[in-house]
Amino acid sequence: MAQSRKRRKVAIFGGSFDPPHVSHVLACAYMLTIHGYDEVWVIPCYRHAFSKKLRPFDLRYRLCCRAMSLLGEKVNVMDIEKQLGPVNYTIHTITHLIQTFPKIHFELVVGSDTKASIRTWKDYNRLKKLIPIVFIPRKGHAKGFYLPDISSTVIRHRVLNGLSIEGLVPKNIEKEVLKKYA
Repeated sequence: MAQSRKRRKVAIFGGSFDPPHVSHVLACAYMLTIHGYDEVWVIPCYRHAFSKKLRPFDLRYRLCCRAMSLLGEKVNVMDIEKQLGPVNYTIHTITHLIQTFPKIHFELVVGSDTKASIRTWKDYNRLKKLIPIVFIPRKGHAKGFYLPDISSTVIRHRVLNGLSIEGLVPKNIEKEVLKKYA
């Protein structure tokens, strides 16, 4: 009797990652260990949907690859949004992934701080029908356990003001963040 294979369960974890930080890495570890995903696909946005100025995609992508390499083969950084073109929204990325990988069960993972604004995302109603949305706890937006309260905005501010970022970004990208974000 042939044994059926279960569908791979993959978390889609998108964001600006400008720069990636320790809480991004911990969020991926949390998804693998607590939520039982087979893999996490980290997807840096090519351009920010709300026109927020970002460092070049190639820099953010490279830093994500190095930061996430600490977690091994179960976490993959994807350049999908670069491939999809300059004007892209989460709904486009998710639709593309579902069409390209029909045998994978995807779930979209976002920070709990997104709950208040996610309904303003392009085609949100269609998005929530296409894919389950899972919220990762962030301080001030969740009860009980939450990830360390680290943000890329604070890291950029600290670098620009000559302050230490030790413990805020993975050690293997700290020097490059200090150099590229100064």
